[in-house]
Amino acid sequence: MRIALAIGGNALIRAGEAGTWEQQQTNAREIAVEVAALHAAGHQLRLTPGNGPLVGALMLQQALGGAEAPPLPLDALTAMTQGQIGYLLMTALGQVDPSLPTAALITRERVDVGDPAFDTPTKRVGPFYGHEDAGRLAEQRKWDMAPDAGRGWRRVVASPRPREV
Repeated sequence: MRIALAIGGNALIRAGEAGTWEQQQTNAREIAVEVAALHAAGHQLRLTPGNGPLVGALMLQQALGGAEAPPLPLDALTAMTQGQIGYLLMTALGQVDPSLPTAALITRERVDVGDPAFDTPTKRVGPFYGHEDAGRLAEQRKWDMAPDAGRGWRRVVASPRPREV
């Protein structure tokens, strides 16, 4: 059977984790064990991971880079994290089952520049902040911030509807 397996954005950086490379590798390996079991059962798999926490962390690194490392646009950061996630999962899958065929692809979407999502960002990315820190970051960095399920405030970015993949 062919299975499309959606891996949530928090599968590689989990609640309470700093998101170190070692933590991401450990989490990828846990995912790989489950994926390898499905493959061993005869299934053909396609994985599609989310990247919210990873792209948020990369956005923060970019913001802290200053003039020495000018920040890149969100679409470039998204492609970078897609590659990072592909690398993590392919490496973990290769360690769990070296016979399992793997490939990682980067997906490019075309959106409408007039999409209203650009005026009302809703996609939460990056770490959680307290109310005061969120206000300061919104002012200093011109970030849009929003509360997130009672856990604090997070940066929000536009998430326009894809017109073409």
